[in-house]
Amino acid sequence: MYYLLPFQKGYLVNWDIERQVWDYMFGKDVLKVDFNETDIIVTEPYFNFSTTQEAMNEILFEEYQFKSALRTNPSFLSQYKYSREQPQKPFCTLVVDTGYSFTHIVPYYKEKKLVENIR
Repeated sequence: MYYLLPFQKGYLVNWDIERQVWDYMFGKDVLKVDFNETDIIVTEPYFNFSTTQEAMNEILFEEYQFKSALRTNPSFLSQYKYSREQPQKPFCTLVVDTGYSFTHIVPYYKEKKLVENIR
């Protein structure tokens, strides 16, 4: 048995395989996406490579033609949800993001990520 993965250690390394996954997911058999009318949110690794970010923008906008895209880290979405659910806004938030290859500890101060303090 032989298979290829588009990701290695949390980083997208094989766009050809990822396109096959996206083509299936966005296609007529699953989500039936009308790209011109669709916004997309994509989570990406902390400290993602700029070449990967540029390639993703090119694919999302030029190949698929999404209306808009938000690329963000998972901790931002967690922190955003938590801060919106609290009646009193938290002054500081600490998100521990544990995944398959990495664990990141991400501090937020007044809803702003402190990039220099991510561990």
